[in-house]
Amino acid sequence: MNNILNYFNRKHIKKIYINPLPAISKREALQIASFFFKQELFGAGPEIKQFEDEFKQYANNKYALSFAKARVGLYTILKALNIKQGDEVILPAYTCVVVPNALSYHGIIPKYVDIEPKTYNMDVSAVKKAITKKTKAIIAHHIYGQPCNLSELREIARKYNLYLIEDAAQSLGAEYKHKKVGNFGDVAFFSFDYTKNITTGQGGMITTNNKDIYEHILEIQKTYSFPSEKYLQCLLLNLTRIPILLDSSFNILGEPLHHLTNAIDSKTLKILSPSMTAEEMSAAMPAEYRSRMPAVLAIIGRQQLNKIDAINRIRIKNADYFTQELEKMNIAAPVIAEDRTHVFLRYTLRCKNNQEMAAIFNKHQINIGLWFNNPLYPATADMGKLLYAKGSCKQAEIASRQVINLPNHAKMTENDLERVIAVVKRYKEEFNQK
Repeated sequence: MNNILNYFNRKHIKKIYINPLPAISKREALQIASFFFKQELFGAGPEIKQFEDEFKQYANNKYALSFAKARVGLYTILKALNIKQGDEVILPAYTCVVVPNALSYHGIIPKYVDIEPKTYNMDVSAVKKAITKKTKAIIAHHIYGQPCNLSELREIARKYNLYLIEDAAQSLGAEYKHKKVGNFGDVAFFSFDYTKNITTGQGGMITTNNKDIYEHILEIQKTYSFPSEKYLQCLLLNLTRIPILLDSSFNILGEPLHHLTNAIDSKTLKILSPSMTAEEMSAAMPAEYRSRMPAVLAIIGRQQLNKIDAINRIRIKNADYFTQELEKMNIAAPVIAEDRTHVFLRYTLRCKNNQEMAAIFNKHQINIGLWFNNPLYPATADMGKLLYAKGSCKQAEIASRQVINLPNHAKMTENDLERVIAVVKRYKEEFNQK
């Protein structure tokens, strides 16, 4: 309720959000609303195969299979590759908790490695040191929209006979040496969570060029059910509610209504479910975890996929503006490694204290991101259950205290970009210099 009262006393009526479901337009939101009671779309349908075919064509892969969430895709990949209890998989410490969760559900041991301080992708030299006789795979995370060092990781995987799994959840459309991510490992997974380049509310896709892997995954996918009607209606409600209420043309009433509906829901129905459940925070498998994508989300996904290149071009253009302005202030901008096309799902800066900086931006009605304010994001995750030893990955832990993400999406106006830079300029001494 305080959020609603404070709204009328602030300098800027419009609040800039980092995740206002940026890929969903008002027009799309109204169409999605029409699906709410179309239960015939909540299960199988030809749209699923159509989306998979269109996605594999875009990604330049031979095969694609969809799931209710990307994390379910990773879980399925591990099962299809016959990676079992007691085996080890190498992954970066700087990641979302749902990634090591997928390992833990199989009894697989996560071997965390540190990150490169400039790109935030996994440190290849640390990967080599982490390999043991029990190691079966490497999860190569393309963080924030920038591909990791795929050439060296692929060479290591081949040398030690390991599977290379690309975590492309944040990097749809990104390229490494003029080739789209998802084509360098044995298999890859992509995310359509509401925070990603395109969204179906929740959802994910696996791609591979290996027929045997595809067939194994397909057989497992067939055993999965579709999400419940209530779950899907919650997703559709959010895909409708948030883009409309947080649209700038509706902002005078929209944001207070957004806060009000959240407040009412938190005290009553609790149906506006977050991206991660309480079970996932404690490394437990949620109900309905093993599920596949229904037709209704595939319909939304097909429309979204048509916009991905345009969305990425706007993100890159916005990032170029940020970088030019930061250079004038001698503030260290994101580093783009050689032979990479960075699609800037998140535009990252380092500051002295990211929690304090988030509070500063919020006072200026700007919502920034804190990916990742913990080696295993979010900070409420039970790292002990996921076998992370505090102090084991120094660079990841430093980054988790310093990194912020500036808002950068297709709905940002020129004025929005200028407002973000104005705050950075006002507090420029708090940011890392070149």
